Amino acid sequence: MKYLLVLLWVSVSVMYALPEGAVQYNEGERPFVKGQKPFPPVQMLLLEGEPLKKGIYTFRIKVPAFKKIPPHWHLKDERVTVLKGKICISFSEKVDYTKGNCIQSGGFYINPKEARHYLWTKEEETLLQVTGEGPWGMKFDKKEK
Repeated sequence: MKYLLVLLWVSVSVMYALPEGAVQYNEGERPFVKGQKPFPPVQMLLLEGEPLKKGIYTFRIKVPAFKKIPPHWHLKDERVTVLKGKICISFSEKVDYTKGNCIQSGGFYINPKEARHYLWTKEEETLLQVTGEGPWGMKFDKKEK
């Protein structure tokens, strides 16, 4: 009987073992960390890859309510899914918060490489999931910092 239980446990363990390279997380299993400058109030959670190195990456960003992210651009395309809340975006170097498009929870957009854009949130915290090909980078013109 003892042998049968051990065999059953090993069989179940093998059934649920993840293959090399597989990634699985449930919400809340990994903590968000404070973002670096220029966005200290933003929190980030790395899900896969190493964004600053070559290869695929996915991370999540929590953006507080009423946060404004100045005009910037990225080295490569970014694919962004809005998981919670609403993010507003305008593809322009000239900031005008009456223009742009607001993408709601469940929405998706792509930031093309080198396309200048700025973002803002409204009355609620927003959760974004960003996927792309590294190395990831965010660049600001000196006058826009």
